[in-house]
Amino acid sequence: MLLFNSIALVVGVGNVLPIALTKAIVSSLTPADKQGAIFASFAAVETFCHLCSGVIVNAVYSSTVDIFPGFVFLVLALCYVVSSILLVILIVVSKFRHRKTGHVISTSVLDEYSYEVKSE
Repeated sequence: MLLFNSIALVVGVGNVLPIALTKAIVSSLTPADKQGAIFASFAAVETFCHLCSGVIVNAVYSSTVDIFPGFVFLVLALCYVVSSILLVILIVVSKFRHRKTGHVISTSVLDEYSYEVKSE
C-alpha cells in the first residue's frame, strides 16, 4: 500500500508543477501593476477548464466506448503532451527574451519564484 501511495504522490506532483511553473514565469514577465489581472485570468481559465472537462470527457467516452473503450485516455494523454510542448515553448521563449534583455529567469523547481538580474 505504501508503494502505491508513493507512486500517487510522485504522479500528483506532475499534475500541479506545470501550473505553478507557468504562473511563476508569466508573473516574472508581467509588470507589477498587471499581475492581479494575470492571476485573475489564470483563475478564470482554470475554472472554465474544470467545468468543461468533465462534460467533454464524458461525451468522448460515450461516443467511443463501443469502438475503443480506452480512446478517452489517449485523448487525455494527447492533451498532456500538447500542454507540455506549450510549457517548453514558454520556457524557451522567456529565456530567449530575457537573455536578449540581460535578465535571467530561474525555472528550477526549488526557486521557481525567484527573479534575478544578471550583472555583467
